[in-house]
Amino acid sequence: MGNQSHQHRNGIDKIEIGSVSKIFTTYWAVSTFGIQHRFETIIYAWPLKNNDSNHEWDVHFVGSRDPDFGKLSLQFIFAKLNEHGIKRIRHLSFDENFKYIDDPRSGATAESFLRTSDPQPTTVVSRLKAAVKSISSGYPQLVKTMSTRYSINLPRVSSMSVANIRVLDAKEISSASLQTATMFSYHSRPLLPILKEMNRNSNNYTANNIFEALGGQNSFRFFLQQKLNLDERDAVIFNGSGDRYDENPRLGHYNESTCETILQVIHGLRSVLKNSGLGLSLQDALAVVGKDQGATVNIYENDLTKGAVIAKTGTVNPTVALAGVANTKEGAILFASMYGPANTAALRRTGRAQIGNFLTQLVRTKGGGVPVEYSQKIVFPLDKDSDLVKFYEPAMKSSINFNHNP
Repeated sequence: MGNQSHQHRNGIDKIEIGSVSKIFTTYWAVSTFGIQHRFETIIYAWPLKNNDSNHEWDVHFVGSRDPDFGKLSLQFIFAKLNEHGIKRIRHLSFDENFKYIDDPRSGATAESFLRTSDPQPTTVVSRLKAAVKSISSGYPQLVKTMSTRYSINLPRVSSMSVANIRVLDAKEISSASLQTATMFSYHSRPLLPILKEMNRNSNNYTANNIFEALGGQNSFRFFLQQKLNLDERDAVIFNGSGDRYDENPRLGHYNESTCETILQVIHGLRSVLKNSGLGLSLQDALAVVGKDQGATVNIYENDLTKGAVIAKTGTVNPTVALAGVANTKEGAILFASMYGPANTAALRRTGRAQIGNFLTQLVRTKGGGVPVEYSQKIVFPLDKDSDLVKFYEPAMKSSINFNHNP
């Protein structure tokens, strides 16, 4: 079921969909990566001196655009490196796929305007420098959480001195140097909880990183064609978040889709979850109205919709939108509702009121809402399988050849 209020447009025209785009990102991610996928960060470490218990190391991070990698991840990795005797780093470097924000799940991060390439390497360097200076701040709480929740014991005290931080392209590290490194692997929590949290607070940072990790625009275009036999007449998607796209304005500024396409994507996502064999349903990926604390969809909560509507909001200057599933006494109803133009605060309020009326009337005419069985889970970016694992240690170690001046 679709509902469009744009002037001079009908149900099969493409319309700016804003953060409803995150449903597309979610569907692509679970279909391609798999529900239990974890983002991996590889850490290479080279000792600068042998036979010295306090020697320095060069350490290099190879990222995977892990959207959950923040200060807690950094504290955890540094603590585990301490256990392997690494407490002093000369050069801490990272590649272009390593992204870092102290709290990638914060509301401020979610609402910020971000390009698909953000944060830029220079920004990552400055944020890492600040994080290293305050690395012990909050660390005791991490120790407590990992112990009580996951039975992972971290060192009571962790320290790391870092002399220099820089971005380093993979081409700048010789294969011979890689073969002499001790290698560690760190994993994020599973993909599905990351997506659930992304959709709860409409996190643009998370959505763009996952979209780019999957391959970006061209890869998504191929996926949509192969999976649903859809093309640019049905949807034009530039990024994973639905926020303004400025990297190539000649292509357009906002993701667009028809209502019909949105419904197909929701149906596809629901099918992937149902067929996972893990007892999953749409509420494991999207927010539940009135049941997920702080969710953007809660503006549509009332006695009919509470617990019975699972959806994603969308807001950009041209449009406000809502799409998802209404669980009613006559069955589950897929819907997409969009209103525009919505380029002023007053028009956005009007649009949300109309969408709210549409949703309430939809549930009422289908006999009323049937709340789903659901309770919000505690969100934490690490779990018992995020442990730092050493999977290679050469017999002979040597210093990294950075191919640049120290």
